[in-house]
Amino acid sequence: MTRPSRLFSLESEQAVLGALLFDNAIFFDVAFLKTDHFYDPVHQLIFDALSRLIRSGQLASPITLHTHLSSSEGFKEAGGRHYLEKILQSVPAISSAVDYAKVVQSQYQARALYQLGAEITKAAAQTSLGHGVQQQLAEAERKVAEIAQDALGDTVKLAAQDSDHWLADAFSKEAGVVGIETGLSAIDTLMSGLQRGELTVIAARPGMGKSALVISIMRHAALNGIACHFNSIEMTRRMIWARLLSDEIRNFNVQRVEYKSLLRRGAYFDDQQRDALQSVQEVMQRLPLRVDEGKADVLQVAAGARQTFRELAKGSKGPKAKPGLIVVDYLQLMQRDPSLRSDLAVGENAAGLKALAKELEVPVVLLSQLNRQVENREDKRPTLADLRESGNIEEHADVVGFLLRPEYYSARKEFESNEDRIREMADVRGVLRLIIDKFKNGPTDELVLDVDIACNAVRDAGVLYPQAGEYGRAA
Repeated sequence: MTRPSRLFSLESEQAVLGALLFDNAIFFDVAFLKTDHFYDPVHQLIFDALSRLIRSGQLASPITLHTHLSSSEGFKEAGGRHYLEKILQSVPAISSAVDYAKVVQSQYQARALYQLGAEITKAAAQTSLGHGVQQQLAEAERKVAEIAQDALGDTVKLAAQDSDHWLADAFSKEAGVVGIETGLSAIDTLMSGLQRGELTVIAARPGMGKSALVISIMRHAALNGIACHFNSIEMTRRMIWARLLSDEIRNFNVQRVEYKSLLRRGAYFDDQQRDALQSVQEVMQRLPLRVDEGKADVLQVAAGARQTFRELAKGSKGPKAKPGLIVVDYLQLMQRDPSLRSDLAVGENAAGLKALAKELEVPVVLLSQLNRQVENREDKRPTLADLRESGNIEEHADVVGFLLRPEYYSARKEFESNEDRIREMADVRGVLRLIIDKFKNGPTDELVLDVDIACNAVRDAGVLYPQAGEYGRAA
C-alpha cells in the first residue's frame, strides 16, 4: 500500500542517524527510538547496527558500521560508507537530535494508524451479517492501544513504582533534607532542599542578589559532588568564575576579596589573599559546574543540560558527578516564540523548563526580573503580581521566592540626621530577605539570610555579620 509522503521524513531520519554518528552519547537521549520507527529499510539497518555497537560499548562510526553492514545488498545499493559520510556531513544541528527523533517516532505512529485504518476498512467490508464484528473491534482496540503505548513510552507507571527508593532516600538524609542541599539551613529546613522535578522561580529587582544567591547555592552543591548546569545569558564564564572565587574566599580567615577586583588587571592582593586564591582556584577547577553562555530557548537549555549531565556522569569532560541542578539566568532574556504575545511567550518558556525538570528529574531554578511597580511601594516588598511579563510563570512554578535587600534602598534614602542614617544602615547591613510567596508542597514564609553582595557570598543569618557595635542589626 502506498503511503502519503507526509507520513515519513527521510531528512529527519538522516538527521538522527547523522547526529548519532557525530556523537554516540546522543543515543541515550533518543533511546525511545526503535528500529521499526524508521521508514527507510536502509535507515533501519543503520540504526539497528548503531544500537548494537553503542549498547556494547563500541564506537559507532562510518568505518565500524561499514564493516558490520558490508554484506547487506540494500546498504551497498544506498552507497555504503559514502552514504554514512554523507549523512554525517549534512547534520543540521546536533542540539536538535531529540526533536528530529520525536518527528521520526510520531511519523511511525501516524503510519501505524494509517495502516490500521486500512486493515479495519478491509475487514469490515468482508464481514457478512455482522459475524465477527466484536472480534474485529477487540482486535482494533488492542492494536490502537499498542500504538498509544509506543507514544507514551515509559512515562506511565504505577503511582508507587520506585517508592522503595523514595522512602530509602527520605530515611537516609538528616534533618529531613531529601532534595539538593543549598548550604543555607533556613531554605533546607523549610523546603527540604531543592526538589527533583520541581521548578523554583527566584524573582527580584536588579541589585537584590539573585545571581549571588544561585551561584552560592551552585557552589555548595558542586562542592558536594552534584553536577550543575548554569545557563548564563547575562554573565560570562569569567564573571561567574570571579564570583565563585570571591564567595569561597569569604570562608577563609583573610581579608575579603571582592569579585570585581578579580576582573581587573593589576589589582592588589596581599600574600595571604594570594595564597588563599591559589588554594581556592585549585578547588574551583575541579567543580562539576558547567556554564553555557549562549542566549537560549528551552530546547537549547535542555540540550546543554543533557550534555553536561551525560559527560559529568561519565567523567569524560570534567570531574565525575551525579546529575543535580539546572539554573537559568534569567527568564526575560531567553529566546521566545515570535508568533506569541510577549507575556504568553515568557509563560511558555516557564512551562518548558518545568517540563524539563520533570523529564530529567532534577530541580530547575529560574531567575526572573520584577516590574517597576515594586519601586513605588513604601516597603518595596514584592508580590506575585510584580512578576514582569508574568504570563503564567507562577502557575508553572512549584516555588516562587522574592528577594529584598533593604540595604540597597536605605543607601539611597535621605535621612534627617547622620545618626539616623548610621542606625538604619547598621540594622540592614547585609540583610537578604527571601520571601517564599508560593510553595505547592509546604507553607509560605519569609527567611532572613546574610549577603555580602560585593563578594557574591550568601550565608545563614549571623554568619557573615554577627550582631555587634552600638546599633547592631535588626532581628
